[in-house]
Amino acid sequence: MNRSNRAFVWAAALCALLSVTAAKGQNVVTVVEINPTHSNVGGMNATGGRVNHLGRATDSIFYAASEFGGLFKSTDAGRTWARLDAHLPTRVSDVKASPGDPNRVIATSVFDGRVDSFAGINVSHDGGATWSKPASARPPAGFCASATSFNEPSAFGIAFDPESPSHVFVGTNCGLARSTDGGVNWTFIRPGIGPAANAVFGVVVHHGGIVDACGRDGHRRSTDGGATWAGARPGGTPLPAGKCTIAASPDESSVLFATAGTKIFESDDGGGSWDTEFVSPREQGRVTFVLTHDRPGRAFDLWFGDVDVFRAGCTTPATGVPGPRCPPSSAWTRAGSGAHADMGEVVFNDPPRFSVPDCLRNCTNARNECRNDCVEFLDSCLSRAGEAGSPTRAQCVAAGARCTNRCTQTFDACNTNCRRPQEGCPVILASDGGTYVNTLTQTPECQTPKWVQSDVTTRGLWLWSLGGADIPGSSRREALYMGAQDDGSFGTLDAGSAAPTWNNADCCDSFDTVADSTQVLNTLCCFGGTRNNRVFRRAPGMNGGNEIPNYPAGDVPAFQFPDAIARFGSNRFALLTSGGVFTTQNITANPITWGRLGSNAPTDACGLWAAGTQNSPTFFAQTGSCSGDSAGALLRYTGTTTTGTWQNVSPPPGTFGVGVFAVDPRNANRLFVSAFGGNGVRMFRSADGGANWTADAALDALMNGGGAFLMQTSSYAQPTLVAFDPNDSNTLLAGAADAGIFLSRDNGANWTTITRNSGDAANPVIPRPRSAYFDRECGRFNIYVGTKGRGAWRISYRDPAAPSVGACQSGCDATITDCQEACAERHTACLDQEGPGSHTPARCSQQLVQCRARCSSDRTRCRQGCADCPQ
Repeated sequence: MNRSNRAFVWAAALCALLSVTAAKGQNVVTVVEINPTHSNVGGMNATGGRVNHLGRATDSIFYAASEFGGLFKSTDAGRTWARLDAHLPTRVSDVKASPGDPNRVIATSVFDGRVDSFAGINVSHDGGATWSKPASARPPAGFCASATSFNEPSAFGIAFDPESPSHVFVGTNCGLARSTDGGVNWTFIRPGIGPAANAVFGVVVHHGGIVDACGRDGHRRSTDGGATWAGARPGGTPLPAGKCTIAASPDESSVLFATAGTKIFESDDGGGSWDTEFVSPREQGRVTFVLTHDRPGRAFDLWFGDVDVFRAGCTTPATGVPGPRCPPSSAWTRAGSGAHADMGEVVFNDPPRFSVPDCLRNCTNARNECRNDCVEFLDSCLSRAGEAGSPTRAQCVAAGARCTNRCTQTFDACNTNCRRPQEGCPVILASDGGTYVNTLTQTPECQTPKWVQSDVTTRGLWLWSLGGADIPGSSRREALYMGAQDDGSFGTLDAGSAAPTWNNADCCDSFDTVADSTQVLNTLCCFGGTRNNRVFRRAPGMNGGNEIPNYPAGDVPAFQFPDAIARFGSNRFALLTSGGVFTTQNITANPITWGRLGSNAPTDACGLWAAGTQNSPTFFAQTGSCSGDSAGALLRYTGTTTTGTWQNVSPPPGTFGVGVFAVDPRNANRLFVSAFGGNGVRMFRSADGGANWTADAALDALMNGGGAFLMQTSSYAQPTLVAFDPNDSNTLLAGAADAGIFLSRDNGANWTTITRNSGDAANPVIPRPRSAYFDRECGRFNIYVGTKGRGAWRISYRDPAAPSVGACQSGCDATITDCQEACAERHTACLDQEGPGSHTPARCSQQLVQCRARCSSDRTRCRQGCADCPQ
């Protein structure tokens, strides 16, 4: 059974939103998170979105750094997670709590688009309730290898010194940051040999303050707290430069392990040479990690994660002879059973320490007490032997022996438990599916974990698409569909409810979701072979269904935000492939008849839209990246013939291409774009198919937060979403990567900010909105928004043209008077009847009572209908 345990609701009183006067009161806009919190199927299916790293504060309190969804905290050892909205950067790299103070937490993040950036290093002194970015957590001018690294701060791995917890090191895109007072003040260090600081990704502090770091300068080591640094010795094999993680043996300061790309390395001389390379047991390389875990005696485990997670049993030799401490990867144990693939990190608990001699002494005392009890039992039993109904002497002796044996068995188990290794168990795993908890809690069994998904997961879904279909006559019933990175496809038939019930139909990467009231088409990868990305047709709710029976020429594009499928009528769909654009008049046929759309259909397009009627559709295709981060071309085609030609749509004057794009589904001449030009990224609309364009300076200002955000960073642009409401031609929606979501109810003449991502009660953080579905029903407008990193949200407000519930119910009350008057007239007519077949006065009165009861029942149903769906 699928569980969506709760929704997170923000309400904003927006006086001007619908031009409601003060006399009529404010119109309240509610913004509700409607994400699934647990998959309805196990194994590879998941709902949490990628978690990069984990941090332990206590054996109950843990933190999770989400790739795009922000920072989460658990107070029940990973079973349930709550988002820390006060931590504003959403692209979180790592999070760690001080081993000396569980309330002191450091989180690192990737650049957040702000001119005065909050990203990089953030510190909390109250367990994540509040966060600050110390002024010193910004490198000095001229320190970084590039201006971009200075202007767009980012930070990565975190390492506290376990022996001196006030000492902490953080890898950044501008060298290594060091604090000696628990994160209050920071200085920056260049571990490399060049004149400028390069990125440092991994860092570990161990064995009395030795610091080992890795990054763009490869491996670097400091034995004096960061004052001086050394790399590979002359003639030694250096660690490859680039993204990496690093760990140290718990027994030897000279033994290190690191990942670089997809490769795993060991050094036995403090990084002087990385001569041992392990073959990755299952290679992908999107994100890898390596860590060590101490075991009893001279044993320790090496944990490695890539597509899956593996554990190697390693041994520290009695003498520090050179040579690998860990066996070849062919001997490593798979340790990812039950979890979603593509690992982030494993975190361990820290069991309470106890005295083994005291424990053994307690076992002996308990055994002696147990034996004394057995002697008393035997004496009592023998004293009654031979009496009527009492056991015999032999039976007493046998029972006494059994009692003594139980004492011995309990003593042996107690002794074994005392000598059990005092070592932590792996308790939480991070992956592309969110977080998983280990169901095995005792060592050594727990060291080969069995993982299950958290009861309430992190909610960091990266949605490639969101679409829906109308279910009329209910404020709660609505079909909504999502295609997610890593976590697959989702469908619900009650999207309007407080906590929709989601069906997680597929694992693992799903992209397009295009639906009507009878079906949904979605794409899914990665199958390999000749067709990696495939199209499926399913029943409402993402139930059942199969892959479509045949395809047009070419491959279906994947990993793009715009849909490669467009619906233009009943069972009529268009499909974009590397072979062009194709249409079918009947998607339910077997085989499907596909016709190429035009003689010059683009073969490099990445987004497809349809507008108009099914008999006279117009199609738009976009080329380029289709991410909104760079310019692409826009093409237009009218009709469904195979002989026409695609026409270029001229971009707005002074620009050279479009970023995000939308067309009014009911009017192909209404276009809405972001466009790239010499003056940067700007917003435009056209009412005549692109012949003329109108710039929207007011929306430009919203997109950059009035100057608080860069309209274009080195890697992305602010505009991520533009959309038309097909139910209301005057309603437009727009969204920015960092600055917020914006709504216009008068065709762009005025814009209202729905949320500005400030993280307070009225402004939830909803970054990177990418898709929208509009529903107008039951006197309300619902806008469902899909995001990259925070899943699905519902924005709702009352339709000012619809009656209020009270006005609707007043109409119901007014009708009862007419109904009862009609009952009275029928009663009079009944009494006036004469002759055979006439009713008696008693029968006429009975009919009157029944008629009035129907009037009352009709009014009750009418009033309930107003409450459920005022129309």
